[in-house]
Amino acid sequence: MKNQELQLGLSHELSPQMVVGARYIWKDLLRAIEDVGVLVPGVGEVFYIANPGEGVAEFILADECPTCPAVPKAKRDYKGLELTFQKRYSDNWALYLSYTISRLYGNYSGLASSDEDGRTSPNVNRFFDALYMTFDRNAELVYGRLGTTARTSSRAVHLRVPVEHDAGPQPVHRPGHPTLRRSQRCHRPVLPVWPE
Repeated sequence: MKNQELQLGLSHELSPQMVVGARYIWKDLLRAIEDVGVLVPGVGEVFYIANPGEGVAEFILADECPTCPAVPKAKRDYKGLELTFQKRYSDNWALYLSYTISRLYGNYSGLASSDEDGRTSPNVNRFFDALYMTFDRNAELVYGRLGTTARTSSRAVHLRVPVEHDAGPQPVHRPGHPTLRRSQRCHRPVLPVWPE
């Protein structure tokens, strides 16, 4: 795999005990290693470990179907903005609050496939196992919010340390993205379809 990432952040001290901050995060998948499959009559599925959409895995059906489209490249694009507030430890207590709004978009959820009910076998997921799996019912490439998208996330950490050394709860809120439709073609496993 090959990724690129950019983070820009800014913190401002309101007082010696209080700090606010903001951070922008951008992560982009440039290249993935994944199994790319074809159906061979009389044999079944044959897989190549390759970079989807590149080299031998670009026009995987060129011999049988010269008019078939190319296998798309793996796409996974993350953009997020994190806002933070921190009350530094003083007077026996501290507080950390954060709120993140983000978007995870593409056609490849990563090494562990959140689209297959938590499959954890890296580089052999079902994303590119057949050309039809990369298109929707209108023959358009399937790109959209990925299953691990948490549009918003908030976190609060409170620490109070009196003589008894007591710590507070650490609630985290991360709403997910529900599966709205499922698709099944050619007796293949059921795969989710992520609407825009």
